[in-house]
Amino acid sequence: ENSDAGEAPPRQGKARASWFAGLLACLGCLIGCAAGPTWQGPTTAAKVTTRPWGEAPAAVVYESDHYRLYSTLPNAPAVEDIVQVLEGAYGQYRRIAPPTAPTATPMKCLLFANRAQWASFTEKHTGDGAGIYLKIVRGGYTLDDVFVAYNIGPIATRSVAAHEGWHQYLARHFQGRLPPFLEEGFACFFETLKDDNGLPQWNLRTNPNRLASLAYAVRANQTWPLGQLVTMHAGQTVEAEPDRIEAFYAQSWAFALFLREAENGRYRPALDRLMRDAAAGVTIDPTGTLTRRRGGWDPAGVRPMLEYYLEMDFPAIERAYWAYVNRLVAGSAE
Repeated sequence: ENSDAGEAPPRQGKARASWFAGLLACLGCLIGCAAGPTWQGPTTAAKVTTRPWGEAPAAVVYESDHYRLYSTLPNAPAVEDIVQVLEGAYGQYRRIAPPTAPTATPMKCLLFANRAQWASFTEKHTGDGAGIYLKIVRGGYTLDDVFVAYNIGPIATRSVAAHEGWHQYLARHFQGRLPPFLEEGFACFFETLKDDNGLPQWNLRTNPNRLASLAYAVRANQTWPLGQLVTMHAGQTVEAEPDRIEAFYAQSWAFALFLREAENGRYRPALDRLMRDAAAGVTIDPTGTLTRRRGGWDPAGVRPMLEYYLEMDFPAIERAYWAYVNRLVAGSAE
């Protein structure tokens, strides 16, 4: 259920490529610059050791404090950079969702040199879900607490790793679960990163690609109704039109940002309670399915869960959310 439909930066169709080009620059500044963005990340590089993985010359295991990355990519510096991204992102995940206990065993990641290797692994290890995973065009997926990706270039691969690492982090550390759309929204927080003296840095308020997709969806009337969005997971979008896929992620990102930032942080205490309860597996959910990490979940539980934590009825949540979206698109959000 944690499959992700195209986690690389959103594709830009020919009909709107020039429109997007301007938006990526000006909207990215509007959301970040107006609020005085802060970039945070590690101040020292993580220690990384290596050892062979099997007999293939390029197959190597890269080990750090929290990760064990298996890779067939022959470019060792590029793979070590992904480990630094993962370790840096781990610190960012803890800012939003402190774990109930530190990880005792490094989390397992697989990074293949190309799509053919990735597809072969996926076909062999994902069972009945392989057909869905193989529809992912440029991205990765997390299965239990293992994430699997392939090289799609230095910038996009870093973005995928930081996004998927969030899913992996929750799968490892949370007893319960967040609604899938909200988990995806927070995963988008980590997609945009820059380097400072070679070390990855994040501003959790800034994602120009998702903002541009959100603006386009609003302008083109391609948004998902919030009542539908909150019941969805990423696997349901893999066969949708590209614009609708992008709208799903952009709107989910906007809802996560709404909970964390809107109205001068009005909803952040509710978000913090939800995160603590999900981590402990005691989420207030009338269906009881969000109290556990494994197994199925009932989408019917999401709406009343949000109403409980936000202490608002759903129509009021909708009004506040869309007002925030409009401010985001206008570049005037808090």
